[in-house]
Amino acid sequence: LVRIYSTTTGERLFEMKKHTDWIGAVKFSPDGVLLATADRSNGLIVWEAQTGRLYLDLVGHKGEIRSLAWRPDSSTLISSSMDGKVKFWEMVEGKEIKSIDAHAGGVAAVNICNDGTFVTTGKDTKVKVWDPAGNAAGEMPALTEAGLEVAITVDGKQIIAGDWLGNVTLWERAKPTNKFSLNPNPPTLQMVMTESQSKLDQSKLLATTAASQFTSVQQQLEGLQKQASTEEAALIEATSLLATTNQQMQQLRSDMDAQAKKMAELEAALVEARKVHAEKASNLTASEATAKALAAKKEAMEKQKVATEAALKPMVETAAQAKAAHEAAQMALSQATSKFEATKLELTRFEEYRAQVAKRESDLQAQLLQVANQVAVAEEAAKLDKSSVESMTSQIAKLQQQLTMLQQQVQQEEKKQKEVVETMAGKEKIAAELKAKLEQLQGEAAIAAEQKALFEKAFKK
Repeated sequence: LVRIYSTTTGERLFEMKKHTDWIGAVKFSPDGVLLATADRSNGLIVWEAQTGRLYLDLVGHKGEIRSLAWRPDSSTLISSSMDGKVKFWEMVEGKEIKSIDAHAGGVAAVNICNDGTFVTTGKDTKVKVWDPAGNAAGEMPALTEAGLEVAITVDGKQIIAGDWLGNVTLWERAKPTNKFSLNPNPPTLQMVMTESQSKLDQSKLLATTAASQFTSVQQQLEGLQKQASTEEAALIEATSLLATTNQQMQQLRSDMDAQAKKMAELEAALVEARKVHAEKASNLTASEATAKALAAKKEAMEKQKVATEAALKPMVETAAQAKAAHEAAQMALSQATSKFEATKLELTRFEEYRAQVAKRESDLQAQLLQVANQVAVAEEAAKLDKSSVESMTSQIAKLQQQLTMLQQQVQQEEKKQKEVVETMAGKEKIAAELKAKLEQLQGEAAIAAEQKALFEKAFKK
């Protein structure tokens, strides 16, 4: 039994009797002209909605018809049945225009969107998408149990389905993996209000706590702001100090560069001082060699003196014996003796001068040792800081003055040594003259031939 009521007045308009079993689906066409109904015994009837008269009796399904859908233009009716098929019926003559094997075990529901795309579900737990021509166009992930209902939004972007367990799942058609589950047993309004009131009370409590925490945080923030102001002032002061320090560092680098330059000059002066020291040491070595030569000459002269004294002794005795024989020879011998005494005096003076030379050499060595020590001190002082550079420079200047004085003294010593050599040459000349005089005396003292021979032999030695 099918009844049609007015939605305005609630009045029953029509009552149609045709079905012989439970009616499981009813659907008005989009234009409101037709009404389709289906029952559990494969019956599918189309009525005129405005009159209630039978329009078409569609025969084709072999199982219970569970769901109906209309194309947007109302020209085609779509039916799904537990025989597993979805059928398309045209509404002019009621002919079946297409049949699809949609779901094994039966099709429980069908739904269509505005562009003609439709979806189905059934006992195989699948949710399928079909294009307007009835061709497969996609499939959603399987349901947990057999599907009962399915729907698609008018724009065709979302699909929703429910199964026997009461699960309701929503998918995005473009991304089937993006699914959402709906509560199959939503709470009552009273339950929602009670839960909302509880959440409101909790929110008020949280708000009170949050306000207290906000006040505390605000106080902490004020303290932090004060601290930040203090730290900012300290930062400004530190920045200024850093700038001053950088300036001082730059000045220090400049001073260090100047000090390095002075140190380089000092090192050059030290090198020059070492060079002068080496030269003076060489001169000292030469002076020592000269002194040794003088000492050797003195020793030779002392030996010659001894030999001469040994030789003169018999000559004096011979001269005394020959005095009576030859007065002139005795006078000559006396003169020779006087000259010999003068020579001895000169030798004595030479010995004293040699002692003075030795003392000056010793002083010179001490001064050279002092210079070497001062050079070592200067080298050690070169490692000192800037404050000692000026003092070391003054010491170097003094050392240079002392070296100059030493050079002058060495020159004087060399001059004196030259004079000594010249004096010794003069003495040697005098000795040669003395030898000639003695030979003359020997010639004149013919009477002392034997003594003369002895004298000549001793003098040759």
